[in-house]
Amino acid sequence: MVDNDNLEEPLKMPESGGLDYSRLSPPEPMGGRAVPVAGPANLVRQPAGPATPSPAAPSPTPAAPSSPPPPPPPASAGQQPQPLEYQEPRNPLVSLILMIFLSLILVLGVLVFVSWKGWLSLGGLEKLWGGGKTSPSPTVAISAKPSSIVSISPEASTSPGETTNANDQRRKADLAKIKEALTKYFADNDQFPLAITGVKTADQTTVLYQALVPKYLEKLPDDPLAPQYYYGYKSDGQTFELTCVLEDKTDPEGTLIGQLYIYKLTGSSGT
Repeated sequence: MVDNDNLEEPLKMPESGGLDYSRLSPPEPMGGRAVPVAGPANLVRQPAGPATPSPAAPSPTPAAPSSPPPPPPPASAGQQPQPLEYQEPRNPLVSLILMIFLSLILVLGVLVFVSWKGWLSLGGLEKLWGGGKTSPSPTVAISAKPSSIVSISPEASTSPGETTNANDQRRKADLAKIKEALTKYFADNDQFPLAITGVKTADQTTVLYQALVPKYLEKLPDDPLAPQYYYGYKSDGQTFELTCVLEDKTDPEGTLIGQLYIYKLTGSSGT
């Protein structure tokens, strides 16, 4: 059965001029929201279905935000940020040229230091290097007597460390000593030590050394620049020849043989 008491009575239309319908709203029905319809004729509630959403306009795609540069690392406490220094680009070619130039200067400096003594000698400034002192040149006097006795002045120098001229004077004095000893040997033996092939006077195995040392000479002298140069001896028994190499090629007593300037001292049985 239907309970007529619970039935809703239809709304009655009010008389015109009585109420203001603009502010009335129907109650919310069960199962849906009433959709108001404009006008007094549509005041009856109608169930409303789910609201259809209106199509939304497409929103513009936002541009991707550009990533900002990373901030510099914070400076530690008490440390001042250092300003950037400008560094000039390096040219390897300039560095190589500079190293070669410095190497040449170093080599030239060493050469100048090593050859400085020779420059002073060639330029005639030997007195400045030696403190202005010059050593006396030895003088050799050979007598013209038949015995061919050789006398050497007391000022003759025999040290091997003298200048070029002093070395040549010493060579001449040494050969004169050997000639004097040979003259004494001939007086006792009627001949000179035989040496068809030239020998070195300082060689202790030669016939000259064994004949003169120690009876006529304590020892046989040697060239100041030995072993580069040496004294030579050659004899057929009746004549002999002593030779040495002179450093001064302007000496009038020397003779140029090949590339060497040779000084000769000879003797025979009659002298």
